[in-house]
Amino acid sequence: MKIHCTTCEYEGKHKNYTKGSLMIEIALWLLFIFPGVIYTIWRNTSGKYKGCPDCKSKSVVELKRWNKRQLMKEGA
Repeated sequence: MKIHCTTCEYEGKHKNYTKGSLMIEIALWLLFIFPGVIYTIWRNTSGKYKGCPDCKSKSVVELKRWNKRQLMKEGA
């Protein structure tokens, strides 16, 4: 899927991101098992998003939709 980033104006392929930090997750698993489990569950359930590979922003729009919006603005 090609995207348009409304933050930095990037156009191209999106990148998948996961909220949180892998290093913190590893440290929690090594030092404290129970918080590590909770942190892993949180990262995998609520933390995934498709974003801009340049600025890591979540404010991306599918390129087809963005082009339609631009055409509608120009026509109005």
